[in-house]
Amino acid sequence: MILIKSIFIIVFTTRTEERQKNTNIVFASIAINDLVKGVVLLYYQVATIPFYKPNALWNNTSDSFLFGACYGNVILSFLHLAVLTLDRYVYILHQFFYMKHVTKRRIYLVLLCIWIIGLIYIVIPIFVYADEKYHERCMILHPPVEYFCLSSCVYVFMLIVVFICCLNIACLAFKRRKAANNRRRTATDILDSTIFRSNRSSA
Repeated sequence: MILIKSIFIIVFTTRTEERQKNTNIVFASIAINDLVKGVVLLYYQVATIPFYKPNALWNNTSDSFLFGACYGNVILSFLHLAVLTLDRYVYILHQFFYMKHVTKRRIYLVLLCIWIIGLIYIVIPIFVYADEKYHERCMILHPPVEYFCLSSCVYVFMLIVVFICCLNIACLAFKRRKAANNRRRTATDILDSTIFRSNRSSA
């Protein structure tokens, strides 16, 4: 289901020109990340079937790749969420700046940087954690401390960015709602005053 949904989003966004807006491009990139995640999970299912028995070296390399892919996909999801939130934040709070400076080319460059970071994070375990000592226990449940700390730092930083952006958007929404209520109240008061003066003149 994840694969079908992701493929549909990617095809729909790339083949429909009017849908190729900045936010939809980010959504398509998220769909690609989900597609990669689905393929990795399918491979993991194949690798765990009883009759699939590779040699120890390939098994360690495969486990390292699966470990890196799982954590790398999580990092990519965090980064995409932060970019999507920042995109909406700038669009809502700084519309003229957004229209002038936030172009498709810059969105593609940001997404390219995100994918490079994610791919590096995926590839690192294949070369660094292929030794047998790292595979005595499940790496996904017992990751190396330095690798886990790095992903945790990225996670906390992205949460802070998302929280600040959402908080500012919420504050702006409350301010605009309050201003709209004040304008509505002022208009009602003026109308009531006009009706009162009109009735008084008629009397």
